[in-house]
This record gives sequence, C-alpha cells and structure tokens, in this order.
Amino acid sequence: MFEQRARIVHEGIALAEYTGGNAKKEIQQTNYGKAKSTLDSQLAGLGETKKKAGEMIDGARKFEETVNENRKSIAALEDAVKIMTDQKNDDRRKMDELETKYRNMETSQSARDFEEDLATYIYPRDTPVIHGPTFANLMLWLNTNMNTPEGEEANKKWKALKDRFGWTDRHENVLYKMLKCKMIFKQQKIDFDATFSNEEKECRDKILQIHIYIKSIPS
Repeated sequence: MFEQRARIVHEGIALAEYTGGNAKKEIQQTNYGKAKSTLDSQLAGLGETKKKAGEMIDGARKFEETVNENRKSIAALEDAVKIMTDQKNDDRRKMDELETKYRNMETSQSARDFEEDLATYIYPRDTPVIHGPTFANLMLWLNTNMNTPEGEEANKKWKALKDRFGWTDRHENVLYKMLKCKMIFKQQKIDFDATFSNEEKECRDKILQIHIYIKSIPS
C-alpha cells in the first residue's frame, strides 16, 4: 500500500516536472516569438524611417538644385534688365542731345529768318545786298540814310513796327543772342535755349510775333 502511494507520488512529481518543463518551454517560446515580432516590427519601422529620411534628403537636394537654378535665372534676368536699362539710358541721352541740338538750330534759324524777312520788308526795292550781319547792317543803313527819301520811308516802317510791338533794346539784345546760337548749335551738350531767362523768352516770343506779322504783309 505504501509502495503504491509512493509510486503515485513519484509519477505525479515526474508528470509535474514534465508538464512544468513544457510550460516553461512554451512560455520561453512565446516570449521569444513576441520579442522577435516586436524586433521585426521595430526593424520594419526603422526601415520605413530610413526610407522617409532618404526621400527627405532627396527632396532637400532637389529643392536646393531648384533654388540654385532659380538664382541663376534671376541673375540672368537681372543682367538682361541692366543691359536694357543701360541701353534705354543711352538712347535717352542721345535723344536729349538731339532735342537740344534741334532747339538750338530752331532758335538760330528763327532769328536768321526774322532778320532776313525784316530786311526785305524795310529796305527799298532793288537795294543792293549788303554782305555781313543782316540786322546790324540794316540798323546801320537806317541811321546812315535817315535823311534820304528812301531812308525816311524805311525808318517810318521800322518805327511803326517798334511802336506796334513795343520793341526795346532788350529785344535787340535777345535777337543778337539768338543769332549767336548759330555758332554753337553743333555743341549738342549745350542747351542754348535753357540759357534764356523768362524775360528774355518773352522778348524772343515777341520777335517771333513780329516775324509772323511781317510775313503776313503783302509784298
């Protein structure tokens, strides 16, 4: 009886040891599986992170390349704008010089036309041409011939013009200044017209009015 109980106990212990060993082994296998699964998951996540990091690096590199290309394009555009601006400024400078030259020529020519048409109006018909400064010669002729019939008639015409338009010594000085422009109009950088004061410009305008009036008188 005792031996039978001892055998049962022994078998129970053996079974317990076997069962416990298997359970321990199963637990170890389960823990290993979980750890491996966790590690695999972490490795997969690390791989995904590495992939994303690579994509970010590629994206940053492409962005930098795009920025560099844009900088080159901007630099090229700035160079083109500078060239166009320089060309525009050069064209503007040339245009200003041409406009200045034209104003100088216009001032000179208007004075020249005035003195010639004035001489034609004042001088008696068939008066010999006097070479030299036209207006100065006309004034000299009027003074020299004031007591002759032709001179008296010519002086009357000149006095009538002066009275009609309020001619003074200032107008005469401005006329000489306008005629002087003829000698320097080729100097494009000198704006001769800008050297006239407001008062002188009024006298100049009056001279042009007299010229228009003279030309309107039937010959």
